[in-house]
Amino acid sequence: KMGDGFAQSVATAVSTLSALSATEWSPDRILESLKSAAEKQGLKLGDALQPIRVVLTGSTVSEPVNELLAVVGREESLARLRRAVA
Repeated sequence: KMGDGFAQSVATAVSTLSALSATEWSPDRILESLKSAAEKQGLKLGDALQPIRVVLTGSTVSEPVNELLAVVGREESLARLRRAVA
């Protein structure tokens, strides 16, 4: 694990992204939702997104996280994020 902040960011991502329906699962809508969640928690967007990137790719480098989530798909993305905080 990468610490409490990491787990908290992933848990926030799960709750935020779970609220999006399959029809809302687009790069723009994903980014909008994650930005809003980061602001509510007083996090920089990058700090909120990096744990998602690490969970999905195993790396700190990838295409933009919202595009990555859109390509991986709603169900698989949420499954991986949930496993990371389990």
